[in-house]
Amino acid sequence: MKKSFCAGLFLLVISVITSVIVDDPTFVYKFCGTVGLISVLLSGILLGAFISGTQLRANYNTETRYQRQNRNKCAYCILVFGIPNLAAAIIQIIWAV
Repeated sequence: MKKSFCAGLFLLVISVITSVIVDDPTFVYKFCGTVGLISVLLSGILLGAFISGTQLRANYNTETRYQRQNRNKCAYCILVFGIPNLAAAIIQIIWAV
């Protein structure tokens, strides 16, 4: 999880530097917002947040405990990766208004 958070922060720093070089302040919330939203949606899909109870029970009964733990760990890492980017996009939008 720590590596995912650091990777998200690294991507955030790169996008801020690129925004300064290109002289386009909207680049931060466009790029970081997109990365943040995609990571939240992808982690939601992996966690099974968008499926019904019947489908969730079927998935639970057909996968092993190791597979479920691995999928959940991957989903949380993706979510932690996107949190700094999504927070930066929200702060940029609030600050720009």
